[in-house]
Amino acid sequence: MATAQDIRAFKARFSDFKLTDDASIAAVLNTADVFLDPRVWPSARDFALARMYWAAHLLSLMQMNSANATLSGGAGGSSADLFVREIHIGERTVMFQQRRTFEKSDTGTGPGEEMLTATLYGQLFIQLRTRNFPLVMVL
Repeated sequence: MATAQDIRAFKARFSDFKLTDDASIAAVLNTADVFLDPRVWPSARDFALARMYWAAHLLSLMQMNSANATLSGGAGGSSADLFVREIHIGERTVMFQQRRTFEKSDTGTGPGEEMLTATLYGQLFIQLRTRNFPLVMVL
């Protein structure tokens, strides 16, 4: 369970979320506790940082989703719909490729881990996890 000290530490580390209400921050920290196990991390210090990165990643995704819903009029449109696909100038049409978020995803990610590359905090979590759990190749 997220404590008041956890929330203060989170807001101190991530200035992007200083204006975010404490209940939202507590919710993402509690969700991080469900997905991350402190017993498997070699360093307690790195686990605390990984927990905050994971929570910041989730909060960023929630904010992006909320902003997207606002921009699409609450219809729940996808973020791909926010980008121009074609422009008509008289008889001419200029077409653009559709933006795809995870077109070049890492093949080493597990189910659901593609989303970690969607935010800076998710990418920092991946780097920290890689430092603590190096990949091992068995020949």
